[in-house]
Amino acid sequence: VSAGTLAYGVSNALSTGAVTVNGATAILALGANSDSVGTVTVAGGGSITGSGTLTSTGTFEMQSGSVSAVLAGNGAVNKTTTGSVTFSAANTYVGNTIVSGGTLILSGSGSVASSVIQVQQNASLDASTVAGGFQLKNGQKLQNKGTFLGNLTAQSGSTYAPGNSPGTATQTGDLALNTGSNFEWELIANTDTGAGTNFDQTVFTAGALTIETGVTANLVFNAGSAVDWTNAFWGSDQQWVVFSNASSVTSVAGIFTTINVGADINSQNLADVRSGATFSFTSDGNNVYLNYSAIPEPSTTLLLAGALTALVVFRRRR
Repeated sequence: VSAGTLAYGVSNALSTGAVTVNGATAILALGANSDSVGTVTVAGGGSITGSGTLTSTGTFEMQSGSVSAVLAGNGAVNKTTTGSVTFSAANTYVGNTIVSGGTLILSGSGSVASSVIQVQQNASLDASTVAGGFQLKNGQKLQNKGTFLGNLTAQSGSTYAPGNSPGTATQTGDLALNTGSNFEWELIANTDTGAGTNFDQTVFTAGALTIETGVTANLVFNAGSAVDWTNAFWGSDQQWVVFSNASSVTSVAGIFTTINVGADINSQNLADVRSGATFSFTSDGNNVYLNYSAIPEPSTTLLLAGALTALVVFRRRR
């Protein structure tokens, strides 16, 4: 459909082939009907209207335009290129939602139903007009390396992951991590510098941060990483800014109830290499920090103990 309106008069009116709606005046009008087709592409400001359900056996390729019909199927939704696409229905598709260019706008009751939502660098997911903000539901994971517009709540069983191997997530509204939700953070180098390139960070341009009791922090160190617990870097205390510039920080004591520390690039556990070393979170003003408290390497400890013993023996002999 490149111009004008192609209207359904009955369900299943089209074949199972690909459907492309491309053009500023191009409309595919489902009405209350439903259909199952191949790959669906919306570009050039085209639109798919109606209250029915359009199921794709392929993927949904979204470039620019609007969709008010319900999107269903197992395929992914790919928002590519500059420009925006607006979803205004409660969609039911279960494939990944990947926003790699432009903006995916959720308007009215517009939603995504997929388990993994990725917002890449220089792209954005806009839920600023969704009543009550965007609710990240049980089983859903948001990997945000771009900009999230509006309020965001991670409900129990969901995962909020700023960055994506790794990156900087920009938050323009309130962020709430509810009891039972998960926070995932990545570090890929033996360093405390390089926010957005070496480690994940969430930067607030507006909005408050709330972390309820019972939120789990999962620290990931082995995803495309060079983190090595035997490296001299881990022999001293370190600190990273994880949440930056929130207008206010509200959290329970200790900030995260559970902190799971992942293995390094060599599949070594921190406790096996540096027994007693710990990670913790603290807040100061509008920032939340991840802190590492070091324990010297066993060899260093032994050398120090040996030196003290020799000194004692020497003094006794004198």
